[in-house]
Amino acid sequence: YDGEGCTTLSVDRRPGGYSSLRVQVNQAHRTEVLERFAIAVGKPRRIVGPYDCPNETYYFQAVSEDALDIIFEMWPHLSAPKREQALRVIDAWYVDLAKPRVARLKGVVADKRVQLRKQIDKWRLTHE
Repeated sequence: YDGEGCTTLSVDRRPGGYSSLRVQVNQAHRTEVLERFAIAVGKPRRIVGPYDCPNETYYFQAVSEDALDIIFEMWPHLSAPKREQALRVIDAWYVDLAKPRVARLKGVVADKRVQLRKQIDKWRLTHE
């Protein structure tokens, strides 16, 4: 995930649209690594492709709550830049969840954000 993966926010700019948290990992030419990753995070069948851009590329994708679950589970194993990226995106997504259409997710995300922040604080005490 640290090499070819990313955490992003997919924004729907249409009126009433909302954003989605997204975890994505890319792999050119073959799917074996992506399949192992998908099984490891408990999300098999999330591989799409191939797309020709510029190589034959496959993608593992998870969105919204599934993406948040993956980040939460992988947190102890992520590098500092990937942690920072994930926190920035989760925080932006949380702000967007104030929209009425997706407010039902806000409680779930809030709970996981609190758990993640506690996990971060605990990790910092033992590693800094």
